Amino acid sequence: MQSNKLWPEELSFLESINGDRFQEYRHCPFLTVSFDAEVWILDFGKLEFCTLDFRLKLENGSLLTDETNRLLLDLFVDSIDFEQSFQC
Repeated sequence: MQSNKLWPEELSFLESINGDRFQEYRHCPFLTVSFDAEVWILDFGKLEFCTLDFRLKLENGSLLTDETNRLLLDLFVDSIDFEQSFQC
């Protein structure tokens, strides 16, 4: 990320505004596998891991993870708000 020298030091946190939002939102510190994995394994620092399996069978018989359903899967996965609503 490129630094903007016009901002005073106390506003340097604003540099993240210029970042790559797509990649930033697809990074979770407790996600132990790739964001694009079909099965997520989450580590919240507890004794057990949480698992989210996106290989769900849809009404038409296809899986949510099938390429034909990629937009639906992306919409669902990207809408998960870990910080506020996800709990193991």
